[in-house]
Amino acid sequence: GGRPVRACVPRATAAPTMKALPPHARRVLPIAGVVVFWLLLIPRLVPAPSWDLGVFFSVADRLVAGDALYAGVWDNKDPLFFLTLAVSRGISPFGPAVLEVAWMLAASAASWRLAAWAGCTRHPAALVGFVITPLILTGAFYVAGYTHLPGATLTLVALWLLLTRRVVGAGLVMCLVPLFKIAFGPVVVAV
Repeated sequence: GGRPVRACVPRATAAPTMKALPPHARRVLPIAGVVVFWLLLIPRLVPAPSWDLGVFFSVADRLVAGDALYAGVWDNKDPLFFLTLAVSRGISPFGPAVLEVAWMLAASAASWRLAAWAGCTRHPAALVGFVITPLILTGAFYVAGYTHLPGATLTLVALWLLLTRRVVGAGLVMCLVPLFKIAFGPVVVAV
């Protein structure tokens, strides 16, 4: 007999919530957090010199000089990957970094819209799109400037377009995916 033993659980204390903050702070803090996150993320998106990236840049530079892809210059990557890289290098030496940031922003925007479509409210959808998606896409196996980010981005865009019943746009984007990253072709078809 006796009294039942209760686990020793500390009393819950009221944790500060966003509702406890002034309205101005409730608007500014989430935005500031995302901005700080992106300021920390952008250096990770800058392509660092490597053997493979040097080959990609060399092929892109030959395209800018007028050589024909797979005739005058060759590498086994997908054609639109090289063409967008060539355009970015033709515009500026910082073009590949800007292109990588643009791909990540597009992936984030597509994920944000997917989260909103799935029923997330404004702040959680923004968190999914602009924080969680870049964290996932720039995980351990991410290498800036390689072909995976364009393929993943276009797959997310195609999925969003398909789920929001923009089937013509989804079909067009689905056709582009294998031209950026052929290995993502089956993924986007499965969508």
